[in-house]
Amino acid sequence: MSDRPTTYVIEGRADIRSIATLARYFIEQGNAPRSKSELVRFIIETFSDILVDNGITERFRSTQRAKAYMDRIAMGPSRDDKLYNSLLQQIQKETLQDEGFTPYKPRGTGMEDEAMEAVRIFQKKNPVKHQESKGKEAQGIAGPIPAEEDKKEQDG
Repeated sequence: MSDRPTTYVIEGRADIRSIATLARYFIEQGNAPRSKSELVRFIIETFSDILVDNGITERFRSTQRAKAYMDRIAMGPSRDDKLYNSLLQQIQKETLQDEGFTPYKPRGTGMEDEAMEAVRIFQKKNPVKHQESKGKEAQGIAGPIPAEEDKKEQDG
């Protein structure tokens, strides 16, 4: 259904009737989920798209800003989460792309070694700092979120 990266683990409880209703909707639309995890992903991404498409809120443009926001509201991922490394890799990939690098080359092009070397060089120059959530005082990976972005994210 989506090509968005999987970077966050979520766990929750809900009424089975609501979940079954949503599962039936996706199946009827031709998007049968293969697992409970995929069903939850479909539900979250569909609801997010509805909110964004209707102008109710804005999508976070970067994984780093999304992580910083979740940290700030004390719902950020912990280093124990199964996908924490995937989250950090996605942040690094976006940062490299913003700086004009192509971090991942298709296999078989002979460029894999060069691409991975660029990632290693970037990681050495820009180590990721792990910070714990502490309510509003929490900082993102690269430090505090600028006040303008805070206001946009709170208003949006």
